[in-house]
Formats: sequence, structure tokens, C-alpha cells
Amino acid sequence: MSFSACDPSGERVLFLDGNLNQVGAWSFHQPNSTAKIYPYAACFFSNNTSFVLTHYGDICELKYCDTRTGGVIKTNPTPQRLRSYAMCCDEQSNCLIADAGNHSLLSTNLNETVQQYTFKSVRDPYSMTFLSDGTLCVTDRSTLSGKNGGIAVMTEVPLATN
Repeated sequence: MSFSACDPSGERVLFLDGNLNQVGAWSFHQPNSTAKIYPYAACFFSNNTSFVLTHYGDICELKYCDTRTGGVIKTNPTPQRLRSYAMCCDEQSNCLIADAGNHSLLSTNLNETVQQYTFKSVRDPYSMTFLSDGTLCVTDRSTLSGKNGGIAVMTEVPLATN
């Protein structure tokens, strides 16, 4: 068994073995540059590719990478003001992104199709997960759900109908 972990302060994605020993890393550090690139989330696919969500100053990007080399294949277009620290992806490389900057959830895929969804129950999405029954749970940092934020729970329905 192996694991991966984003290390924003080190500008890298770490690869760990079953004992959590580091066995590799991808660096996003740009030599001769003072600008930092912070990876915040990564999803890996069985076809040796991955999506990595990075921050570069005020710019948040979704990079499509070759898992064998760590090289960026392309950077998918994203909406202006995207601010995100979490995403969920499926094996078909469909990606759902929590976008606090635009107060929405975004879906994107390898064809670069980006759709934006807004909900009354989600204002400042921070992270998310799917439960085993298909329910989407979104951590919302806004005060709509209480003084310190809360969790919006959505049942599995097509996003376009919500």
C-alpha cells in the first residue's frame, strides 16, 4: 500500500510507503523564481495521470500531470477568483472542486469542460467527501451554518437539477 500527501510549504507532493516513509516526491518549486507554487490537493488515476490543485500567489490552477514523471501535461482553465483547497475525482477523471472564491462547486474533466454550481446551503465551501451511500458532504466555513461554519449535506442527485 502507498500514499500521497500534499506538502504546500515544501512546494511538493510526497509519496509514502505503507510505513509512511517517504519514497519519492514531485517538486513544484521553480528555480530562479521567488514565487511559490503550493499544491493543496491531488487525485491519482489508474492511467498514470493525476490532477493537482495548486496556488501561485492569488492564482489557483488545476494541473493535469503525468504520474510517472510528475511533469505537467497541461493546466486546465479555471474561473477567475478560484480559491480552493479540496477536490474529489473519479476514475474517469471527472473532478469536483470546492470553490470558496466563487461560492460554488465546480466540475471539470479532461475535456476542460467546467460547470459551476451554486447552492443556498453552501456559501464558503472548504472541503468535501462522498459517503458510501453517495451523499456529498461539504464543509462550509461561512456562518450560514453556525458561528464557526458547518457541514452542508447533499444527497446524490445530478448537480444540474439542484
